[in-house]
This record gives sequence, C-alpha cells and structure tokens, in this order.
Amino acid sequence: MKMDNEVNFNAFPKSYIQALTILYLNNQDLSEATPEDITNLYFDTIRRVIRASNDYRNQ
Repeated sequence: MKMDNEVNFNAFPKSYIQALTILYLNNQDLSEATPEDITNLYFDTIRRVIRASNDYRNQ
C-alpha cells in the first residue's frame, strides 16, 4: 500500500558516471556546503568523470 507522502528513490546509479560521481561526493566534506554548492560540485564532477573516461578510451 502506497502512502500519499511516500517518496520513492532509486538508490542505485543508472551509469558508471553517476556511480563514480556519487562515490567521489560521498568522500568529500560537504558539512559547510550549501545546496547550490553541492549541485555545482555534482555537475562539475560529472563533467570531470566524462572527460577522464573519454581520455582513457582515446589512449
């Protein structure tokens, strides 16, 4: 039975890029970070992971 206020989160990342991003962010001290800081860090990290992946594949 589903409650009206129930939130369903998919806890497993959909790609290795998301998995590596979450792994990286889980190891950062975000205690002083604002939601905006975390959002920027998330998308910056995704870009860095994609770039590193592309660099690796192009070797």
